Amino acid sequence: MQIFDYRINPTIANELSEVVDKLSQTESEKLLSIIKTIKKDSKQAISETWKSLIESAILPALKCYAEQSFSILETEYQEPHSFIATLKNEHGFDISNKDKNIKYLCTLSDDIEIVASDGWAILSLIFSAA
Repeated sequence: MQIFDYRINPTIANELSEVVDKLSQTESEKLLSIIKTIKKDSKQAISETWKSLIESAILPALKCYAEQSFSILETEYQEPHSFIATLKNEHGFDISNKDKNIKYLCTLSDDIEIVASDGWAILSLIFSAA
């Protein structure tokens, strides 16, 4: 069994508060700079994890559905944490009981856009990490 405990440790929080309260102006500026670096590194790690998730799970499922539905798949990353997948088909889309992957992807997506344009049915799924 694994346990993931993300609660705030009150001992550490209290000690941190006491230390910060006693910092000089120069020390405060240095600490703030270090905190900003840590936050920047965390955002970079999230971005890398997000792209890895897209590449390893979402994109293969999209490709599978595009192939099964004889569609065109266009993908685009929009920084910092958005991914847009657009499926185009001249005959529309039929999402039936057997198409579990596209159903899951629709559920996971943050926005779904469905339009008809120039004789094409267009289904866009927008995924956002933020």
